[in-house]
Amino acid sequence: MEESRRNYYYECAAYIAALGEVCESRGEVGGKQRVLSEYQSKYSRRRAFHRELKAFGMRG
Repeated sequence: MEESRRNYYYECAAYIAALGEVCESRGEVGGKQRVLSEYQSKYSRRRAFHRELKAFGMRG
């Protein structure tokens, strides 16, 4: 993510969504949305990355 490699946005979003699902499986309510939103905020200027996050279930 640090070098803006667009080819890997899909893969990064998949790992981030999986991390959020692990949080939920451990009992954290809304864990997936929280994790997805954190990464959206962290990389706020990368619209292509936001599209990939939305493909994995990010709301908003």
